Amino acid sequence: MPESDDSLNYQIQQSSQEVKPVSTQATREYLLCIWKQYKSATKEQKVGLLNELERNLGLHRKAAIRLINRPWVPRSQQARPGTRASKYSAEAKTQLAILWPMMGFMCAERMKAALPEWLQYRHHKDCGEAIKSEILSMSASSVNRFLKGTRAAFQRKHNTGVKRQQKARTPGSGRTDRNRAKERADSVSTQVT
Repeated sequence: MPESDDSLNYQIQQSSQEVKPVSTQATREYLLCIWKQYKSATKEQKVGLLNELERNLGLHRKAAIRLINRPWVPRSQQARPGTRASKYSAEAKTQLAILWPMMGFMCAERMKAALPEWLQYRHHKDCGEAIKSEILSMSASSVNRFLKGTRAAFQRKHNTGVKRQQKARTPGSGRTDRNRAKERADSVSTQVT
C-alpha cells in the first residue's frame, strides 16, 4: 500500500531537522561572516540574515539580535587575553613556594620585606643568583598571586574539617553518677551501724 502524502511530508520535515555537529571555530567564522554583512545591510536584508542565523545556529531571535548587534568583533577575531610572556621563570615561582613554609607562612607583604635577608642564607643547587634576583624583583602582589595555589593546597591538606578525637576515658577514671550513688549508700550504711 503506498504511503500517504502526510507521512511523506513528516519524513521530509524530520530529515531536514537533523543537525550535524559543527565545530565551535566554524560557528565563529560563520558568525563573523554574517556580522560583517549585517553591519552594511538594509532592513529587509537584516531580517533575512536574522532568519538565517535562527535557522542555522538554532538561536532565538532576540539572542541572535543581541549577538549580531554587539559593537565589537565576534570572539574569533579578538586578540586572546593572557598571551603575554611570563616575566618570572617557573624556577623562581617554585623556589618562592618552597620558601613560603620555611618563612613561617607569612603574608605576601611581610614575605617581600623579609626575602632579602632570607635569600642571603638560601644555598641550594636549584636557587642560583639569577633566581634570587628574580624573586627579589617580584612585587608583593605578584608574590601573593604566585602563592595562591600553594596556599589553597595547604588549606585543603590541613583544614579537612575532621576534628581530633577526644581522649577516651578509661573505666573508673572519673566519678560517675553510679559511683556517687554507691558511695552515698556506703556512707549511709556506715553511719547507721
